[in-house]
Amino acid sequence: MFKLLLFIAILILIFGYRKKQKVKGGININTILMAALVVLFIISLLTRFQN
Repeated sequence: MFKLLLFIAILILIFGYRKKQKVKGGININTILMAALVVLFIISLLTRFQN
């Protein structure tokens, strides 16, 4: 279950990175926000499994 969630998160990060590469002239803010939300979600899952 946890490996599946991690795999999905990695896919989202890769998709966001590819979308960011298509945007010319700077970094896409939406991609950064999406990546930050995914990281926060993973951290919350890690702390939940440790407890």
